Amino acid sequence: MLIQQQKSNLIKQQIVNLLNQKPSITDFILSENSLHIVENNNVIPIQQNIDQNIKECLIDFFLELANNYISSYEHEIKSEIKLKNYLKRISSLNFSFGLDNYRFRGNLFVASNIIHCVLRIISSDIKSFEELGFNRTQMISLLNSKSHGLILISGVTGSGKSTTAASILDYYNKTRKYHIITIEDPVEYKLVEKQSKITQREVGSDTVNFKQALKDSLRQKPHVLFIGEVRDLEVAEILLHATLTGHLVITTIHASSVIQSINRFIGLFPASQEEVIKRTFAHVLLGCINQRLEYVPTSNKMQLKYEMLIVDDTARVIIQQDKRMYGQLKDVMRRQGSPILEY
Repeated sequence: MLIQQQKSNLIKQQIVNLLNQKPSITDFILSENSLHIVENNNVIPIQQNIDQNIKECLIDFFLELANNYISSYEHEIKSEIKLKNYLKRISSLNFSFGLDNYRFRGNLFVASNIIHCVLRIISSDIKSFEELGFNRTQMISLLNSKSHGLILISGVTGSGKSTTAASILDYYNKTRKYHIITIEDPVEYKLVEKQSKITQREVGSDTVNFKQALKDSLRQKPHVLFIGEVRDLEVAEILLHATLTGHLVITTIHASSVIQSINRFIGLFPASQEEVIKRTFAHVLLGCINQRLEYVPTSNKMQLKYEMLIVDDTARVIIQQDKRMYGQLKDVMRRQGSPILEY
């Protein structure tokens, strides 16, 4: 066990050394036989065709990551073969961890019978709306509109949805005496209590799944619920119920525009329920933010691009209409002063 830990530590030290040398690294892509970094949106090889000793270090690192985040009722995984079988059975494993002054979100999976691990660096600082690139006045208008309802944050993978959610939660944390509960897979940003009480639960280590954690949270006196992602009908149903019983719910959904976000959420429900769901959804939705990150060569940085809908009476009427009318929501966003993303 000590030797395994020492080998794992060699990989962790190499990761820290690379980050100290290249602060612009955003991701690590590791496998049993190679190591790549992502810098300025480019994948760059660091080591390829690695030797057996480094491979053993990587395997021990992967085993440590997995064993730290598997549920308490799972037996410890002690070999490469057992880890591969475990990852094949669950498809992939999400996790987060801290290392020196860095924090990471990761995913372990098997491809071509080889273990792979992708690590994304998470900023330890929660940025303000202005620092992220939002119009602060517009954002505050959305967040102060009602004390209960639903806020959707959407975008593709890697568009900064979790970063925006953390900024919103931090705003409530600094300005309200609330109980804020987050349910994430994994927990990315560690929230420090300010005015609010914070409870952060991680799927896999603290709770079995989003559905059960969301059900439990309604008995835990929350004011604000953050659900890492709405993926299925059961979670969407409980989430809507939470908004109707006086809670403020914030969640993310995978979509490339505000209009697609609304369509995708409604589409989680059976077609036979569409009219009822549209009425309920229009009633509880406070707003939707869709965002993406674009690389700007002149500044050598990623820049936020977004569009935002604050739901008013006009938007509620449109959402309850035929989906072919949803294009009118762009006119509402323009009137509210929001940028409109081009595709």
